[in-house]
Amino acid sequence: MKRLMMTLLALAVLMPSLAFGANKDRMTYDQYLVELQGYQQREAVARQELAAVNQEIDRLRAEIASVQKQTDTAWNQIFNTLETDRRSLDTYLNNVETLRDNFARYAGMDLAAMQQNGDAIYRDLQKYQNFSQSRSALHPRAAAWLQEIAMYKASMENKIVDMPLEYLSATNFPTSYKVVRGDCLWNIAKKPFIYNDPFKWTWIYDANRGEIDDPDLIFPNQVFSIPRDRMLRKNRFPLESIKMRYTVIQGDYLARIAGYPQVYSNPALWPLIYEANQDQITDPNLIYPGQILDVPHKR
Repeated sequence: MKRLMMTLLALAVLMPSLAFGANKDRMTYDQYLVELQGYQQREAVARQELAAVNQEIDRLRAEIASVQKQTDTAWNQIFNTLETDRRSLDTYLNNVETLRDNFARYAGMDLAAMQQNGDAIYRDLQKYQNFSQSRSALHPRAAAWLQEIAMYKASMENKIVDMPLEYLSATNFPTSYKVVRGDCLWNIAKKPFIYNDPFKWTWIYDANRGEIDDPDLIFPNQVFSIPRDRMLRKNRFPLESIKMRYTVIQGDYLARIAGYPQVYSNPALWPLIYEANQDQITDPNLIYPGQILDVPHKR
């Protein structure tokens, strides 16, 4: 009993002090108002900053839209100048870059390797001519790559001295030519199967002075010798290994092509052309303008 009384007395003494400590940690209403006001002020500042950030975002979006509009206008002007569209231009640039890489590889070949790759080189030469004539060639990257190709092409031509590279797989080099109405020495020399260079008309004149009294006066049915010794040297390909290419024109058929003087001068040899092009000629009586046919050397 005595112990219980002592416990109750101790609790009576401690209760006021505990109540005072609890009241000491409790905020008053005024203190709550002050703290709440502080939160509200911080929220107001944050909202102002957020509004400023949103305003800046809207300004930047408008500026981006303006720049994009100017960019689109500039690209449209470029496409109009190049007479193309974005997809076609991208395709063109990819093709020119690939062609540049091909010519870089060709330029590193020796004559034997160039001969083995003659067909591929010939096809790429045609692509180079086509790409160079495109309006898209005005594009800075395309212009730079085409200039590189021209340098590689010049390097390849130096390996075969002064013989144009197109002869690598494009010509059989006839050694004579029969004059037709309207011919002149300039135009004869300009023909791809002669020299592909009108300025070489003097070569024909020099070799045929016995037949030509006046270089400005030649006649149909005259037969002129076409000298090749000034073109072919020891490091050139033998004529037998050089393949001729012929582009079909309106009205052509195999016998007519075989009868051309720059081909075989013999219509009966048309089967040679047919046999060499069975991958693209299913019917020897049916060929089309624009087809490029291999013309093998006469056996």
